[in-house]
Amino acid sequence: FSADASARARARAALGLRERDWVIGTAARLAPEKDQATLLRAAAPSVRRGAHLLVAGDGPERSSLEALAAKLGIAERTRFLGALADVPGFLRTLDVFALSSRIEGLPMSMLEAMATELPVVATSVGGVVDAIRNGENGYRVPSDDPEALGAALALVEEDREAAREMGRRARDWVLD
Repeated sequence: FSADASARARARAALGLRERDWVIGTAARLAPEKDQATLLRAAAPSVRRGAHLLVAGDGPERSSLEALAAKLGIAERTRFLGALADVPGFLRTLDVFALSSRIEGLPMSMLEAMATELPVVATSVGGVVDAIRNGENGYRVPSDDPEALGAALALVEEDREAAREMGRRARDWVLD
């Protein structure tokens, strides 16, 4: 991750996170087409093992997503941050960016994550198919499939050096 280490540490500290914490995050409107419920289900095993899940954005699904986090037993380590003015600062806190949409164009939040060298795990919808070369600069998984999304998140967590290289290739793709 190329972000200045002190900026990363400050961004994490502002959210009560430590450098050693594993942090999964997303930034999108909390709406049915973005399907963050699938992300919560996919991330639940990692969160139960100690990871943190950060959800940036707001919208009509927020209360149902908060209820789902409680039902899944991950509410304590899942933070709903609302709409953020400082997306780059938010991205500095993450180890992996996840997008669980059912419908997309070319998601700006995903491109911003790629530009900051974050490994990305996203559903194979819309422009994601053109942006993510599966296994090279991110992982693509089918939509509405929490098991596949969770497996890809686990791959990133298990091989962090490969994930860093994936993030570097993602940045190169965006810059090209």
